[in-house]
Amino acid sequence: MNNETDIKLPIAPSIKSLEIGEHVSFPVERQNAVRNASTQLGLIQRKTFTCNISDDRTVITVTRTA
Repeated sequence: MNNETDIKLPIAPSIKSLEIGEHVSFPVERQNAVRNASTQLGLIQRKTFTCNISDDRTVITVTRTA
């Protein structure tokens, strides 16, 4: 997936399409929706994701780890 954040990027389909080691970033304003989607998709699809917020607190990045 692309490294750049995109405000219009759909959250769930973007996270769902990640392969192991890939990541996608969103504006930090969408943090609650991003964390919720990654948790739900992880449970439903038995995938593991990590969420990290950038040092400048402007971007949240989801990485598929398993």
